[in-house]
Amino acid sequence: MPRTILAMLLTAFILPTHTLADAKPSMDEGAKSTPPASESKPGFRGMEPPAGDRSVIAPDIPEPRTTKPTPYEPEAETPAGTREPNAPRRKPFDVKATPSGPMAPIGMESETRKPDIMFQLPVAISLHGQVLPAGSSFQINAPHPAYLVDRGGGICRFRDVKVRPFNNGNAPSGSFPVNVYRNNQRVSGKSIHLDAKSGLPGDGLHRFILKLAEGDNVVRVELDSDQMIDEFREDNNVLTVNVSVNFPCKKPPKTSFD
Repeated sequence: MPRTILAMLLTAFILPTHTLADAKPSMDEGAKSTPPASESKPGFRGMEPPAGDRSVIAPDIPEPRTTKPTPYEPEAETPAGTREPNAPRRKPFDVKATPSGPMAPIGMESETRKPDIMFQLPVAISLHGQVLPAGSSFQINAPHPAYLVDRGGGICRFRDVKVRPFNNGNAPSGSFPVNVYRNNQRVSGKSIHLDAKSGLPGDGLHRFILKLAEGDNVVRVELDSDQMIDEFREDNNVLTVNVSVNFPCKKPPKTSFD
């Protein structure tokens, strides 16, 4: 009897201590193996349990995905010359012409929107049938009936005097005067208007009557002499010539036929 009791005690207390440590659960029962204390398994919280604690530590299980991953969709190509329905409209590029008239101002930028009043090249005045370049001198030794209007009081009046004004800028000039001076005295004046990159309509000539005194005269023609127009340049609006009238500018005596 004592041997039977001793065998039962050994079976109940001593043998389970070794058999449980080495036992492996049956795969048929669906049980999972518990990792040994010496192994470190990823996904577990904290440290390994103390020796002798065989409780399984719960792993960090990520939250399940609630949405399906969006497959990669390449952007659809827009055919050339078309615009997407909701795409904003682009502001058109404002292309402004670069001056290309008879004398384009040096350094004038393409975005400048100003008139530039000047005399068209070659800068000259037509007087008494002659083309006189700016700064030149001319002598009238005898009156020509095609150009002399009348004379009297020491003044001779000549018709068909011409200059050629031009707007070399990228904007219309607006109205401005063309004034003519003789020895710093204003003897003629008229207002004109020039479109951008253009001269006067027709032949482009501005005609006027010029009063000259007997002797030497300094003739000066000024465009926009009062500087009413905001121009790109203000230093190309004056034309000057020297003219000498070498015959009397007085009324000839009446001829009597008695």
